[in-house]
Amino acid sequence: MPGQWLDLSYRIPALDNACLLEAGIEFIPEGGWGPLVVYVDDVDFTGSPDYAIDFAHERLEKWHGTHIEVSQFTYLRGKWTLDEGKLSGSYYGETAECYTGDLNWRDYEFTATVMPKLGGYHNIQFRVQGGIRSYAAGLAEGNRLCLYKNDNGYRELASVDLNWSTGQEYRIGVKAQGNRFEIAVDGEVKLVYVDRDRPYLNGMIGFSNSKGSHTHYASFRLKGLE
Repeated sequence: MPGQWLDLSYRIPALDNACLLEAGIEFIPEGGWGPLVVYVDDVDFTGSPDYAIDFAHERLEKWHGTHIEVSQFTYLRGKWTLDEGKLSGSYYGETAECYTGDLNWRDYEFTATVMPKLGGYHNIQFRVQGGIRSYAAGLAEGNRLCLYKNDNGYRELASVDLNWSTGQEYRIGVKAQGNRFEIAVDGEVKLVYVDRDRPYLNGMIGFSNSKGSHTHYASFRLKGLE
């Protein structure tokens, strides 16, 4: 009704291979277009993520003339590019990382299809708060599955035996709820850990490898638990 304030809301459905760049409100007068005056007091976005990405749908973007990044991602060290429809990460040094998402994301399930190409360390990242605070989980030398915490330097929190081979794909996932983490491979939970030492309770997602490794990532899915 004219002169009345209303609260409008819309729930964004789960999306595949999409990136929300902007959002707005469209007003259509009843009976066709005519004089229209509307006041919008505020617009807010809330909620948890629910989307999936196949890297075959992503592209390379050039910034400032020479800087190239994979769409929707930024990175810290290493070479991150697209190779045959997959995210490709490699680095000659200690650790290479790339990230996406929202720092305010809290509890979620994050699963990615990972293919080790070279070297012994191939991870997914979660609860990423920047280059010095995050968790990582993935394949490690010695046929192991490892969970790490980056607290201005990575340290191993836990590990279990896991036979893995280069050139094979693995679905590595984490269910992060509060300070409790379940790490799964191909849908089977392999490791459960509770971090009681100043846990990170929010953060982005991403990928990493280390010690001269090369990794391909085909796709990922992220679903909030809040």
